[in-house]
Amino acid sequence: MTTFAKTRPGLGLALGAALAMGLGLAQAGPALAQDTGTDWRWSGLVGAGAVSAPSYTGSANTETQTVPVLRLSYGPFGLDREGLSWTVLERQDRTLALTLGYGGGREASDLPFSGFDDIQDAASYGVKASFGAGPVQVLAALSTTTGGAEGTEAMLGLSHSRQVGDRLMVSGRLTAHYADADYMQGYFGVTPAQAAANATTAYSPGAGFEKVQLSLTANYALTRRAVLGGSLSVAHHGDTVRQSPIFEDEALTAVIYLGYRF
Repeated sequence: MTTFAKTRPGLGLALGAALAMGLGLAQAGPALAQDTGTDWRWSGLVGAGAVSAPSYTGSANTETQTVPVLRLSYGPFGLDREGLSWTVLERQDRTLALTLGYGGGREASDLPFSGFDDIQDAASYGVKASFGAGPVQVLAALSTTTGGAEGTEAMLGLSHSRQVGDRLMVSGRLTAHYADADYMQGYFGVTPAQAAANATTAYSPGAGFEKVQLSLTANYALTRRAVLGGSLSVAHHGDTVRQSPIFEDEALTAVIYLGYRF
């Protein structure tokens, strides 16, 4: 078991969803936020956990890694493993936020082929929104990466959350992801030189449907401040991804963590 999880695409999303639920559970109980004398308040969740996830998107091998747990918010500003967010619009039935992230890297040594370069972590920027005042919400996001595997990814989905008693909160999330040609080529493309070195076929994917992903999350309040959480996520990738020689199989991503909320 290694020390820290790689910032692979989708890992921050899986962990971020679990932490969002953990923070929601905290906010559902007695107020724990620190009042700063304004309308803005500090709240958050810190701790540690473990993630079991594919070595890279499409890998048949999984890795289990320890991860730090962090989710902070102050007024409209937030910080978690997905990056920074600034909520510019918040109403009872809708939210809109600007995002700034860093990650998305991939180590060439994880691939079953030789001749590939590492994909370096890079900055990304985007926007995300949610609609719906009840337990069911419509989710949407758009993110562009400026380096590494440059490209743009769009997401549209649904989420449903439910408080079960005073201590347990459960949720489900179903999302569909679409990526442009730059994103697809960066993660799933194979150049003629790489194909020749590995006795496989070259592959140059275009823009298209990347995946549909289902995530189930549960968080349980052990005490007023301690929370135990976890999630399971499974993805089914589209033909544009599955036709790549790099793609091997679908795999589960599992997260478990213990956090302290404030």
